[in-house]
Amino acid sequence: MLDTDSSLSIAEQQSKNLNVNKKLSLSIHKTSVICIAWQLQISSQKCCVIDVGKSTAADAGYPRRLRNEGLTTSENVRDLGVVVDSHLCFSEHIADITLKAHQRANLIHRCFSSRNRDMLVKAFKDYVHPILEFYNPV
Repeated sequence: MLDTDSSLSIAEQQSKNLNVNKKLSLSIHKTSVICIAWQLQISSQKCCVIDVGKSTAADAGYPRRLRNEGLTTSENVRDLGVVVDSHLCFSEHIADITLKAHQRANLIHRCFSSRNRDMLVKAFKDYVHPILEFYNPV
């Protein structure tokens, strides 16, 4: 009895995934049709898919395609300057920002021969602080 219940649960979940994957494929197709109608170019090489969760559309038999070209699956995506991975974790984004800010602070330290505290603080505020503030709610 337990095996039957678990297999029904799995089959029900798979049918839900198929329905979601059909909707996703249809949405991608509709977006492509709208872009063609408005004469907008979409580069399928610049498009990718990020799978969040356990099941994927490719596993369910619905590979994501844009104008008959397969879309690549990626572990992380940069969108509007923010890097997000498949676990919705921003650690790579934070590491990128920290690295850029550290490099810029070191550049200021090397380039200014003066060790005037006020001037170095002003340079830090002008050149490093904006990097740290960019998408800081993340």
